[in-house]
Amino acid sequence: IKIQAMLSELKASKALPEPVIAARKKLRADLTTWRQSQYQLCPALRPLIDEVDAVHPENEKLLLPSYFPISDTIRSSLNSVEKVEYSLREGQAYDALDEVREKIKIFNANLDFKKNNVFGQGPNTRAQAYLKELTADKVKAAQKYRRAREALVRLGLSKDDKSLQELHDNQLFSKDASRPAQLGDSKREDPWFWTVGQPSGMNNQEKADWSLELDRVKYFRDRSSRNRTREEKEILESEMLRTTRSFKKTCEAWAKISIRELGLECKSCINTEGQLSSEKCLHPQARSAYASSQQAVYARLTSDSEEYQIRAESKSNDYKIWFAFFFILRLRD
Repeated sequence: IKIQAMLSELKASKALPEPVIAARKKLRADLTTWRQSQYQLCPALRPLIDEVDAVHPENEKLLLPSYFPISDTIRSSLNSVEKVEYSLREGQAYDALDEVREKIKIFNANLDFKKNNVFGQGPNTRAQAYLKELTADKVKAAQKYRRAREALVRLGLSKDDKSLQELHDNQLFSKDASRPAQLGDSKREDPWFWTVGQPSGMNNQEKADWSLELDRVKYFRDRSSRNRTREEKEILESEMLRTTRSFKKTCEAWAKISIRELGLECKSCINTEGQLSSEKCLHPQARSAYASSQQAVYARLTSDSEEYQIRAESKSNDYKIWFAFFFILRLRD
């Protein structure tokens, strides 16, 4: 695989570099040793064993049990080898998941560093190129897992297995645990592989304990999320009450001002002798009219706020009734 990766990067080059030549030489030697062991331990494979390709050893098939269909007669003669490969592939899959998680953590850390410390077009361009390399590392680790899982499926692993599920490129992420929780984090769940990692070789009791521990962790996380949601709900309810009360008090204040202004004399219309001018002053009426318009605005805001509050309480009551019926049905089941 490493040789194929290096070759894909050097398609335009005519001469092979020394690392590729050395890697091919080592691979040929390892495959020759592997073929000799297969020839001695697996007589059914002898007709298929040939000399290792000296030019492109990376294209050689290892002739493992997962390479053959289940109906193949050769596969049936490799039962003992099949068990060994299954165990090794299972470990390979879990190791690949560990690598996927590690690559995602590295990507998240570098992404946060870029957001907080990298400024300017040039540095941002270089940082973005580095993040692309880290993204490619995530995909490579995921491909390792996919190859191991495909082999396990051919060896008998159920496609619906919950421990080793399908892994897609759009699942290569996680919520950043290094920063405080943000709005919407509770609605965005981490992919399945962040909570799955059952070690191999466990007995039934150990598997039950391991599953119970996962459930316990999930319970405390869900409870914490529920408590935060309740807190947000209580804050919103209190803010809604305070908002309605504020609109109502402001409306009453403008109503008092409107009435008061009608009974006041306009100081700007008093002459130097301290008497009102002969012309009729309309300033108090204007001020009262403005106060009345403000009163109408806050009266409408008060009405809208009370309406929203009633609708929210109605939805809350509907949810409580639904949850009560749901809980009762679950208890009956």
